[in-house]
Amino acid sequence: MFKKGDTIMYPVYGPGVITEITQESFGEEDKQYFHIDFEHRNLSISIPVETADNFGMRVPLSKKEIRDALSELERSVRITDKLIETLDEELDQRIKSGDIEDAIWVVSTLRAYERKRQKDDKRLGTIHQDYLEKAMNYLHSEILLVLGEKFARPFAIE
Repeated sequence: MFKKGDTIMYPVYGPGVITEITQESFGEEDKQYFHIDFEHRNLSISIPVETADNFGMRVPLSKKEIRDALSELERSVRITDKLIETLDEELDQRIKSGDIEDAIWVVSTLRAYERKRQKDDKRLGTIHQDYLEKAMNYLHSEILLVLGEKFARPFAIE
């Protein structure tokens, strides 16, 4: 269970800090909420404690876990017609999962797709470029967190 002051990883947004846990009433129902600040994004959110796992909220990985996961970036990805047909849905699900392996899959797959498109003198579309930026920023922010460095700001792919 998370507590006030814990640093967490949250899908798309990256590292955040639980600033408080509150009890809020809605009619007859009481719910606890995590209030999370994402300092590097100037963003705060509140999510129900009972559904935090469903949102993909998790503890940051260790250095060894990061190193092991990043080794997957080197794997070869084969872009098939079937993958292209389902790519947008797959990207959306994986980017929202909060799982580092999914973020790595997004980066590896979109880099392979980008190479395939470059052979036809084409670039990644805006949506795919956006997914790639989100996944790379998510990975980058967790790596910096694990190394004890600050994540200054997201970067854009040109």
